[in-house]
Amino acid sequence: MIDPRVEAVLIRRRDQPGYEDKTSSVKSYAADGDYVHVIYSGGTSTRGYRYSARNVLILGNPVSRHLDAGQSVVANGQIVFGATEVVSFEEIAGTWCRIFYGARTGEKYITLHREDVEIVNDAARATGGQEILAYWRDVASNFEPRDSLRSSYNKLRNVPSGSVLDLYLRGIANDEPAPQNGELIFPFSSNVSQRTAVERGLSHRISVIDGPPGTGKTETILNLIANIVRNPGQTVGLASFTNAAVENVRDKLTKAGYGHVLADLGSNEKKTAFFTTKHAANAQAHRQAGSTPVDPPEVGRVQDLSDRAYHLHMAARSLAQLRQELDAFRLEQRHFDRHIDYHRPAPLPSLKLVEQPSKRILEFLADTATVQTRESSWRKLFRRLRTRIRYGSMRGVDPGDSDVVLQLQAAFYIRKIAELETEIQLAEDILEKNRFSDVERELKEVSRQALAAGLHQPLSTPPSIKLLG
Repeated sequence: MIDPRVEAVLIRRRDQPGYEDKTSSVKSYAADGDYVHVIYSGGTSTRGYRYSARNVLILGNPVSRHLDAGQSVVANGQIVFGATEVVSFEEIAGTWCRIFYGARTGEKYITLHREDVEIVNDAARATGGQEILAYWRDVASNFEPRDSLRSSYNKLRNVPSGSVLDLYLRGIANDEPAPQNGELIFPFSSNVSQRTAVERGLSHRISVIDGPPGTGKTETILNLIANIVRNPGQTVGLASFTNAAVENVRDKLTKAGYGHVLADLGSNEKKTAFFTTKHAANAQAHRQAGSTPVDPPEVGRVQDLSDRAYHLHMAARSLAQLRQELDAFRLEQRHFDRHIDYHRPAPLPSLKLVEQPSKRILEFLADTATVQTRESSWRKLFRRLRTRIRYGSMRGVDPGDSDVVLQLQAAFYIRKIAELETEIQLAEDILEKNRFSDVERELKEVSRQALAAGLHQPLSTPPSIKLLG
């Protein structure tokens, strides 16, 4: 068998770019001109294959680097937990790195291009964050043995400098938005809250979207995915604790016609099925899509519709709030009417106050409720003048009389409900005049056109959505 710290045997993949590390299963190999003969060992049997020399990389000239206690390895943007050593193979074809790390089943390794590997120092040691990590690990050690958080917290040993966790441990806000590329598209349903979630999700390194069932989290995820994969060469991974959540997103994307950019990799069986059948079909679909490009929407069209939809969504939200407020005041009025029918207060004399906005009636009730029982003559005169200026003549009306208070409260409900009904009618007219439903539909259509234009661009690497549920 080949010593993985001395050599590496990489075989070019058939249905996707890059190489696959076959070192662990290679017993021997021999170069023969334009071909390389590789002998694999599998249990008690061996089997040989002949590859074109251009499809095989034999790496040597190893340079080993053992990691210090305060160092960790980041591979493709992810921390390799338990990493102990990095072996570099420098060849004409470029430098490759093999990362050795500890696992439950023993030592394992992964092999990547040098540019995909970074050795970073533990930022938590310099900032005192290791004490916090130790506390978290101690708390997690009391969880049930099968609790996934227990092993996750136990892996938190080193913190890469500049990572979200590093910023959190140092108490630095992680809310500085990164620049966005181009206008946002919304090929799936969206409201104001969902749009805000998409904008923040694309402009911040980490985001939390929370909400009860039925509030549109799945639609938000779909719009996030669309804005990522529309850019040539961009990929996105989707993971969940339950397969159902991932399958829900997968099914909606497939139904919308984007199944050819999906890779369902949630289990070994799904990986095998994808790379033996689905991947080739997806790649062919993508090549066909690239051969028939789709024209993008007119410049600024998506943004114009998006802005119009945003303002109309705000109007729709305001309308919903007004309706809720109206229902609440009508309910209060019904209960108050029962109360006033029981007391049967004397009618009010003709007052300009009851014709004023409900806010002014409420102000009068609040002002007169705080009148002192004993006040000087000049203060009483000043109060009467102020009342006349603000509320009109109150001749023959005693603000402290319970009948007066009840009748003014009844007038308040009448005016307030009338005002809300007027505001609701205005909001409904605005939505109808601006064809709210048509704008929403057109935004979806133009956004899907923009998405299709991005997906139909010829690429060496198709955009993909990796489903890891």
